[in-house]
Amino acid sequence: MLTRALKEFDISNQKLVNELSLQPFPTLEDIGKEGRRALFLLIQHFDEDIIIQENFLSKIKVLIESSRYTDTILLNQYAYLTDRVLVNKGKDQEFGTQSKEDGTLFPIRDITKVNERRHKFYLKPILVTSLTNQ
Repeated sequence: MLTRALKEFDISNQKLVNELSLQPFPTLEDIGKEGRRALFLLIQHFDEDIIIQENFLSKIKVLIESSRYTDTILLNQYAYLTDRVLVNKGKDQEFGTQSKEDGTLFPIRDITKVNERRHKFYLKPILVTSLTNQ
């Protein structure tokens, strides 16, 4: 019974994400903080379709680059989704936001500069010396 309900929920979410992928990324004025947070979490964990994740990533990037959007939450979300897409594609992440089930981080590109990249997206620094994945 629970499995069926979860499957129906996933199908419903997939339809919603597919519909939203055809529109510009909503602003805070469109759906509010909680709405955007919920949408982001849905996209962030939509690992079944990397193309959809990349689509939303490009929409967020357009907002950031247009200077219309400079809030720290969106910048954080961009960093997290960038890493998620890279990890899903088997590539090194940029910001060190994605970890494995055992808690260790997936590999990070140019680890010596990770905190510079994190700072630009309002992420706290990570202790680079404790990372042994590079």
